[in-house]
Amino acid sequence: MDSVPLSLDAHLSHNSRKRGRARDSRSRNNPISLERTRNNCLKGKGVNHEYEPCNHEGVCDSTNCSCMARDHTCDKACSCSRDCLNREAPALVFDEDRRKMSAMDLGICCNVNILRGLHKKIGVAYSATHGWGAFALESIKRGEFIYEYYGALLSQDEAERRGSIYDKMTISFLFDVDDDSVVDAIRKGNKSRFANHSASDKNCQGKVLTVGSEHRISIWALQDIAKGEELFFDYGYQGETAPDWSQLRIKGSMR
Repeated sequence: MDSVPLSLDAHLSHNSRKRGRARDSRSRNNPISLERTRNNCLKGKGVNHEYEPCNHEGVCDSTNCSCMARDHTCDKACSCSRDCLNREAPALVFDEDRRKMSAMDLGICCNVNILRGLHKKIGVAYSATHGWGAFALESIKRGEFIYEYYGALLSQDEAERRGSIYDKMTISFLFDVDDDSVVDAIRKGNKSRFANHSASDKNCQGKVLTVGSEHRISIWALQDIAKGEELFFDYGYQGETAPDWSQLRIKGSMR
């Protein structure tokens, strides 16, 4: 695993991007062996994130457009009109004019945050919850993009194989993208992978965005986050499956 910086002044490079941990295969609250779950909070709400370009007659809407039904934007592979209001914003087109756009203009389209690496500054330090944690190195406003969570893209079968190993280590950086794909950030990830789990005190949330027909995981602020505050989001544990090591004991801070 990558070495971990200790300094409050440590900054991420401009091109760095995103994170996740799964639970131990047994919960101390329940001695019965439990089926292992990963970060499935993004797909547990009845939303299908699988990519399928729309192919229908008429204007795109939630009843006839497979893209809108999956909360995706339409793209060049879709058969709808080029004037479709659900198509990706023009700001996503790479041209000379886009280079002249200000950060504020680019921020209008959340996908551009990922394309341009317009992330917040975060650092890694010891967490009172479990091992290392991710901390804000600047103030973050509610609704702002924090970071992209990225890593190696795996099949569900390979994720299960790796997950059985990670369970014994009481760590995991596996993050479900959809029913077919899982991101593993243990080697190719960045500092955001160290954000710990909290269902009650979460200040971030994960979203799957479609960027150029690819699914990308992004982390967003649920509330205003002060400089030095630890980042938490809900891993999507079911019932009592959250392991003891993932529970918040003393709220961490780098202030």
